[in-house]
Amino acid sequence: MSSEEDERVSGTAGSPGEPVSAGGPPSTGEERPGAERPTGIASLPSSGAGDHPAPCFLRIIPLAALGYAYIGGVLLVFSLLVCRIASFIVRSPDPPAFLVLSSPLLLGALVVLYGTARAAWVRSPAPEGFEVTPGDSPLLFETLGLIRMELGGPKIHTVVITGEFSACLVRVPRLGIFGWHRNCLLVGLPLLQALSTGQMLAVLAREYGLLPGRGRRLRAGVCQARAAWMQLHRELEGRRGFGNFLLARFSLWYAPYFQSVSAPLARIHEFEADACAAAAAGKPQVATALVQAEMCERHLRENFWPLVSALRDTLPEPVTGLYRLMEEKLSEGPDAKQAQAWLEESLWKESGQGGTRPCLGERLRALAEPPQLPAPPVNSAARDYFPDLDGLKGTLDAAWRAGADTAWRERHERVRKAKARLSELTAKGQASPLGAGETLELADLTESLSGPGEALLFYQRILESMPRFVPALWAVGRIRLAQGDESGADCIEQAIALEPGRTIQGLEALYRFHMGRGDLEKTGEYYRRLSGQRESRQRARGEEKRQRVPARYMVPRKGPSVGGAPPPRAPRPEG
Repeated sequence: MSSEEDERVSGTAGSPGEPVSAGGPPSTGEERPGAERPTGIASLPSSGAGDHPAPCFLRIIPLAALGYAYIGGVLLVFSLLVCRIASFIVRSPDPPAFLVLSSPLLLGALVVLYGTARAAWVRSPAPEGFEVTPGDSPLLFETLGLIRMELGGPKIHTVVITGEFSACLVRVPRLGIFGWHRNCLLVGLPLLQALSTGQMLAVLAREYGLLPGRGRRLRAGVCQARAAWMQLHRELEGRRGFGNFLLARFSLWYAPYFQSVSAPLARIHEFEADACAAAAAGKPQVATALVQAEMCERHLRENFWPLVSALRDTLPEPVTGLYRLMEEKLSEGPDAKQAQAWLEESLWKESGQGGTRPCLGERLRALAEPPQLPAPPVNSAARDYFPDLDGLKGTLDAAWRAGADTAWRERHERVRKAKARLSELTAKGQASPLGAGETLELADLTESLSGPGEALLFYQRILESMPRFVPALWAVGRIRLAQGDESGADCIEQAIALEPGRTIQGLEALYRFHMGRGDLEKTGEYYRRLSGQRESRQRARGEEKRQRVPARYMVPRKGPSVGGAPPPRAPRPEG
């Protein structure tokens, strides 16, 4: 239904393979503070599918129907109004005169009718990637057919291979918010390179389990309506007009409320998709696919993309053979100790408050499978699915190079200028002492080009002459914490005291540092401080938002004031 949501029913494991970015996407989970960290990877968070209360279907289903009924009602009422006015004009004794007299009403009804229909008819762009056919990958389409027979559900119309580390189903509506979807499966080549054929079967079955099918039509329909209304709400916020004002006012209340009420059901639907995958591929295969995808995504984000980003500093053009290099990196796999630490960290995360996407620990707990690091696949799903894998990698590589070319060249030029400026400042510093501003610039350039360890000395020099200089305090604290030096906490605390705007960011850094060291007492202390700061910021934002509401929307509350006495009336002017 949407361009961003596109009624995108899922995204497995995924992070987009940023062409020139070293990092992957932010994690959707939040670390659970204030509790003892698990001592081994066999420990799982206690949260699971039962954390949310069971949704009240008697409340959600009528609410979902209300949205469609409202749009249909507006279209019906104004269509009848237009027809009635036209009939009145035709049957009148003087049609031209009556047309002139009724033209304002007719024009207004037509504008509202057109605006509402156009707003509800949300179009979605075609998914980006390279469409494959059964001739390109017979085994992949045979697998999709078997999954459909096992789970029951609609047909997948197109399969598109992308360069992202993800798999998701995109439902593109033909009739706007009213549906009649085309189902498009997006599968990333990096994910195919990371998983075995059996693990990929579990991933594909999980994505298919989010579609309407046997025993899940109701929940899938509500989740589709949920995504559709939120996308429509975003569209209407950026496209206000007289014609769609009725739909915009209704969406302003309905879309956020419906999203909130249906969130528990959407969360249950995610767990049921995992159960569908278990029915098609088996619980152990689903569990290993979840862990393997999580570890490989982290491996690329921390051990592959930084290397690609570093090449921007030396190569004037994007690197060739990206997906060949990625396949080699995935076949190596992360270090066993590193992978175990990543797994423990992933298990010690939980879904954000109000989130509908379960985290890894919750999904494994729902499957009743222990968290284990799987053995690297002997042969990847990409090798099994695509006989002409080298041709596919070449096609995606050419597309990646074309998309990354501009940003890559700009970055290379910035680095070239930064190196020239660094050389200039270094030569100037050897001739005479630099001021605080130039020393800070020298430190920033050194950190960006040579790493934080080389820049630490320059930041410390600034503090020797200006001990209360916040940017230098912050940089020294940040670098020392990254090096495992607890003295960096004092610098962060000083920076927070001198510049309160850095409070939340500083407390988050200190919380992560002490949690990584296993210091539960300080972890709890910083968590409490961080929670208090976040609550204060939320209250301040709420108050600011309330003050920005126009006066005509501020409805005074009726009733007695404190103490039971009626509110005093304003005195009437005399005379």
